[in-house]
This record gives sequence, structure tokens and C-alpha cells, in this order.
Amino acid sequence: MAYRQKDYKSQGYKLQKLPHRKYGVKEIATNQIVQTFGYITEARESVRKYSLGSGFNGWTPEYILSKSVVLGDD
Repeated sequence: MAYRQKDYKSQGYKLQKLPHRKYGVKEIATNQIVQTFGYITEARESVRKYSLGSGFNGWTPEYILSKSVVLGDD
């Protein structure tokens, strides 16, 4: 009898209201805000896009969401 690993199923995304009239797309499994928007309609479209399989399938690495510092030639 062969052992078969169950396929991973994303826990999904949800729309979250943020301060200063902004809306965020929250990844439920990692508890991270993946994207922010000024309009709720744009945020809803993005939640739908991510829920249908766009992005990292519910597990966005934290280093991708962190801000990077660009060092210039001073």
C-alpha cells in the first residue's frame, strides 16, 4: 500500500480595513498583509485574484514583504 501525501490547500486571504482609509489583503496562514490599497474595490479584486491561485498559494515568504534598503554611491 503506497503512502500518498495530501496536497496542500491554501487557507486563503481576507480583506482587512487598515488605518488612514486603507484596505489590506491579509494572508490567513502567515498572518501577513500582502498588499495595501486605497480603494475597497481594488482590494476585493486582489483578494479574488489571490484566492484563485495567484501569488505564493497562501505562503508568502516574509523576506519578500519586507522593505529593502538601497545603498547609493555617496
